[in-house]
Amino acid sequence: MSTNVEEQQRGIRILRLHLQGTTKPYDVDFRGSNGEHRPLALIAGPVSTGKSSILEFVRYGLGGRRHPEHEEVLAQVSACLVEIDLSGETHVVKRTVGRPSTVASVYAGSLEQVLEGSVVGVNRPLEPAGDSESLSSFVLSGLGLEGVSLKEAPTQEESAADPLSIRDLLWLAYMPNERLDDKNLLFESSHMKSIKLRQVIDVVFNVHDHRRAELADRISTMEADSARRRSDLASATMFVEEQEPRSEGHLQVELGLVEDELAEAVSQVGQVEATIRKATSFASGIRNRHRRAAQNASVAASELRDKRTLVQRLSPLRAQYSEDLRKLTMLVDAHSLFDPLHVTVCPSCFSSLAGVVRIVDAACGLCGTEIPDGEDLNLGNAAARKLRELGADLELANGGGPSGASVPSSTASDIVSAHLRSTRARLNELSDYIESVEGQLEDLERRHAVAVAAEASAERDLDEATTESVSPFLSHRDELRRLQHEAQERADEIHRGLRLYAGLRERQARVGRIDTNLRALREQLRGLDELGNEKASMIGVVSDRFGTILADFGYPKLDRPLINGRWSPLVRETSYQAVSSGARTLLSMAWILAIFEVAFERGDGHPGFLMLDSPQKNIGGSGDSDDEFADAAIVDGVYRHLEGWLAAAGEGAQILVVDNDPPAWVDDNVVVRFSRDAANPPYGLIDNEVMVHETDGAAEMD
Repeated sequence: MSTNVEEQQRGIRILRLHLQGTTKPYDVDFRGSNGEHRPLALIAGPVSTGKSSILEFVRYGLGGRRHPEHEEVLAQVSACLVEIDLSGETHVVKRTVGRPSTVASVYAGSLEQVLEGSVVGVNRPLEPAGDSESLSSFVLSGLGLEGVSLKEAPTQEESAADPLSIRDLLWLAYMPNERLDDKNLLFESSHMKSIKLRQVIDVVFNVHDHRRAELADRISTMEADSARRRSDLASATMFVEEQEPRSEGHLQVELGLVEDELAEAVSQVGQVEATIRKATSFASGIRNRHRRAAQNASVAASELRDKRTLVQRLSPLRAQYSEDLRKLTMLVDAHSLFDPLHVTVCPSCFSSLAGVVRIVDAACGLCGTEIPDGEDLNLGNAAARKLRELGADLELANGGGPSGASVPSSTASDIVSAHLRSTRARLNELSDYIESVEGQLEDLERRHAVAVAAEASAERDLDEATTESVSPFLSHRDELRRLQHEAQERADEIHRGLRLYAGLRERQARVGRIDTNLRALREQLRGLDELGNEKASMIGVVSDRFGTILADFGYPKLDRPLINGRWSPLVRETSYQAVSSGARTLLSMAWILAIFEVAFERGDGHPGFLMLDSPQKNIGGSGDSDDEFADAAIVDGVYRHLEGWLAAAGEGAQILVVDNDPPAWVDDNVVVRFSRDAANPPYGLIDNEVMVHETDGAAEMD
């Protein structure tokens, strides 16, 4: 495939990561001094500082399923914003943090414009990925891959198909720490996932099967989408022309003038208020008296409110004691009126009893209940027994004896009388206390009235003392505030007009992208018959690049490097899965770099950026590495290859690297270096938390 300038500019470049925090924002800037993306951007620092979380947040912003869920992230971060260059246009993707969002807001503009609210976002769902309005479709449209389908069983003509999503494509743009030296580089442990990854590689190089039918379907779908969006663009253009007769350039000029006017009005209001404060400084004594009077009135009101509340709470308690007193009095009267108790009629059948109910064998002759020795069947004794069962306090009845002691029948009336006296005493005490509080209320009400009057008098004195000095400035201040309000309204109106034009530009850009992709698809369809066995040829090209990269790395005893027909890397005719951990690290990096570099140079469907996490894992000077890979020269070889390719054939591409301790000679490429030392900021990504945890293999791949 030929490479042209337009194709080289297609793809994604990461510009900035902005995490909105509950107390402060957290930013990582991947731009150079010219405001464009850095070709090589390094994130350095010791472990447990949040370096890997930066790459995880970038993936999440582009459509990943999950964001880092460390405790400090969930406590401090509320939203993730990723600023990207998408095929030459700046966009910001915003997703909420906490529970992974199902909708992303996409803004056509810079991060500053998003934060100041001058651009309006478009909500795009994450699922289904094939929806033309989804985030995945939007991003893939910038790569010319919108509408691509992947068969679940590529060799079967009738196999079901899933739409290609940006998450699938990120497998070739992000090499996380846990995948770097794993034996699962091509997801061999998951059959369906492995099939899909190999299809994604075929799609990137445009060598996937069933392309003719797929290209025809994609062209048909895209033509219909183009017609619909052109109609939408025409309607939007007509609406903007009706709502905003001024041109966008005129609005920009007018906005600058209005903002200058607004700033001047705000400045003058501040000057007038400063003059007012200075002119009334002589009244500081009166002002202090007014403040003290207001405080006294507040204290008096609080005390009055507390006492009234106390009376309101005690009144129901006094009523309850009165009710208890009435019941106990009734019980005493009942004992004297109806004692002893004689039952002559059966309470169940109402038949006359043959005789008076008596105690038989120490039990009630009617119900069989056991009766204490020496106790008669009468109402008084029954009441006394019931009081004991309910835990009545008998200390008053027996001179302070233990609660629950047996009481002779002769003291039954004494029990009720004791409770009656106790309740009456408590009622009298409560009534006396309430009367005392009510007596205090009258004094508090008088004090409150005096305090309120003193406050009003001090306020009048303050007004009289300052009115003459302040009056000349008040009207001027009111006029300036009116001008400030009018300028703010005009600025808001202009911003609304500019947002209309921004939305129009977004529609125009989308139509332009669709047209560009349509032309590319038609060219592919026309040239399809001229292609031979291009997949085998493409694998050969990538395999050659794979060997070249390993040689640049300084791979020990390099012999017969190869990428086979299933896109799997080998060396010395041995699968990458059978080599040492240090060798797997280098083979995995060379594999993903070979795919990235060849696809970028050809202008194929790779996103155009690559993220590598921990390229020194198991190599260089790490203590758990193999001896032949424990060589700092290998690390230098890795970085020299990255710099050399980005400066030559890879000009315009971008590589983001997380590394604990990169070589000193690449320090100019470090965008942030964490210290894990509170005395040497930045401590870590979430720099106001004491500890940030790395992902270190804990995150499951999308």
